[in-house]
Amino acid sequence: MTHRNAHRTDRSRLLAAAVVLSLVGSLGCQLCFRENNSPPPQFRLAFPPFEGADFCTANPLEGFFLLAMILLQGGDGYTPGSEFLTSVGQTTMPPPGLARIDLTSLDDPQVRFFGRQYMSTDGAVESLGDDPARRYLAGANPAQTVSRRGFFVNPERNTLVVLDGATGDEIRQIRVGSDPRGVAASRDGTRLYVGNSGSGSITPIDLATLEALPSISLDGAGQPADVAISPDGETMYVVNGADSGSLFFIDVASGEILENLRTGRQSTKVTLSPDGTTAYVANTGGGNVAVIDVLSRTVVGTLNVSAANEVVVSPNGETVYVAAGAAAGRVLAFDAASFQEIDEWNVGQAPQGATLSPDGNLLLVSNSGSEELHVIDLAVGEIVAVIDVPLGLGPLVALPVS
Repeated sequence: MTHRNAHRTDRSRLLAAAVVLSLVGSLGCQLCFRENNSPPPQFRLAFPPFEGADFCTANPLEGFFLLAMILLQGGDGYTPGSEFLTSVGQTTMPPPGLARIDLTSLDDPQVRFFGRQYMSTDGAVESLGDDPARRYLAGANPAQTVSRRGFFVNPERNTLVVLDGATGDEIRQIRVGSDPRGVAASRDGTRLYVGNSGSGSITPIDLATLEALPSISLDGAGQPADVAISPDGETMYVVNGADSGSLFFIDVASGEILENLRTGRQSTKVTLSPDGTTAYVANTGGGNVAVIDVLSRTVVGTLNVSAANEVVVSPNGETVYVAAGAAAGRVLAFDAASFQEIDEWNVGQAPQGATLSPDGNLLLVSNSGSEELHVIDLAVGEIVAVIDVPLGLGPLVALPVS
């Protein structure tokens, strides 16, 4: 089944909604309606203010433009913490290359989605682990849970960006290796691992101190493009992004390479099934996603999809979603048992990020080549929202708000 278009709210309704919401201090937009007239999920989109290093830009003209907007603060100027709002009430995008996205689910206000524009190729969410003591603030009310933190790699600055889960504010940038591309958190909540494609290494991060630990070198054997960690924290799976793509099995404790399994051409992403028994490796140049039994370290099948960019697995492990394509982006759903395609949706250009909502009901697809974020309701199998976002939006992370 192919779903070719979502129904957008007409422009006048969109503009009216933006004006009304701006009067009460919250900018947002009313999104599309489903064909069966049931209410769609609703979101509030904002572009929070930039602080400190976030003002930096590789383009001097963009930097000058941003500075001028902040200083002038005219009727058509940039108001930090909001969308651009012109004097006639039309919403437009913030300056290219500078947007930080803050998307709040109005159906579930305890969930917020954060993303960056032209800044990140991967993101991760901190795990609070199984230890109940990690779930509470020391000395605080036990009912007050610890806010999870979000992490984005920043290849332009060779850093890991740390976000506060409650506010989305940047806490710190941690120096890692050259050209970081992938990031994964251990399930016990103690470590984060960053794959550095340029330096051919993995940088572990101590999540208690937010300090980088000594790097694990691949000794010239590959270019890490993405990272995943086994549920027990003992094995690291690292995608080798070289033309002859492969998957490294690495012992976390010793840093020893246990296996270098050939997976396909130009491997870019690795995703584990929820139970940790299966790894899915997207082979952008190979026209498929390799399905790997991690216990036997063998390729047991493939999902046939060209130009696969991102792979997401449903919480029950039964369905695999693949964001694929360049000029004409698609999201395909596969049955995890039979490897057969069971559904398909047309989305924007170059979908690079796909993020599940915490309840597993919504799939948010960011399209780096078009100014759209597609929201797919997996329960009904429809694109239920298309949100206007800045061009070049990378992956999102979903964070519960304490």
